[in-house]
Amino acid sequence: MIAFRFPVISLLAVVFLVPLRAELVEINRVMAKVEDRIVTQGEIDKAMNLLNFTDAEKSDRSKEFVDGKIDRLLAIRAFREKGMIIPESYLENEYNKHLIREFNGDRKLFRDVLRSRNQSQLEFRKDLEEELIHGHMLNTRRRSREEVSPEKVEQYYRDNRSQFLTEEKIRLREIVFSQIAGEPETVLIQQAQEVIAQIKVGVTFEELAMKHGQSPYKSKGGDWGVMVAKREIRNEILREKAFALDEGEVSEPFV
Repeated sequence: MIAFRFPVISLLAVVFLVPLRAELVEINRVMAKVEDRIVTQGEIDKAMNLLNFTDAEKSDRSKEFVDGKIDRLLAIRAFREKGMIIPESYLENEYNKHLIREFNGDRKLFRDVLRSRNQSQLEFRKDLEEELIHGHMLNTRRRSREEVSPEKVEQYYRDNRSQFLTEEKIRLREIVFSQIAGEPETVLIQQAQEVIAQIKVGVTFEELAMKHGQSPYKSKGGDWGVMVAKREIRNEILREKAFALDEGEVSEPFV
């Protein structure tokens, strides 16, 4: 009989250990981590059990609860990083309000419920503090969104439209021909036309400006070097001609 019992006991040990080990792994499975805080499957299951979720609801909403837990931990971290605290007197007041609201002030019933949840009063107090912090941070986010709502942004733009207007600016290159010894303007126009003809056959504006130009920008290929607005060009004719050109277009000669 003794020889017969040992294999039976060994077999039972194998049968029971397999599901127990599988359950242990599932409960402690890490679902998320925020710095030194981890979120386990057991925590998520516990939260959903308190709401009496069915297995189907647990499966459908598990990710929602994990995301909510992560958001809560991130909010708490942000709260701490800003150096904020929940005053002890406020926390104590909320603790007592919860006791009255949920348990009609019956501390024994309160302790019994915590015991059924395998939770100490200190753990409950910590959860309450974190819930208050999370609520505060959510309200802060909500107020921020309201303060910068799309409607307010649009209204600010309408009221301050001039601040958002950008002056049109262009970058110019020029080739300037100057009269020598009183030569007529027709000679200068002819020189300019010859330069335009060379541009049309592929010679670059920059090369021709350095070769024929007589402006202060000659050495830079006629490039003014900066973007300019209309108000920055004092010569009225030059201003009108410059801003009438398309990008890359060369003007006709003008005096």
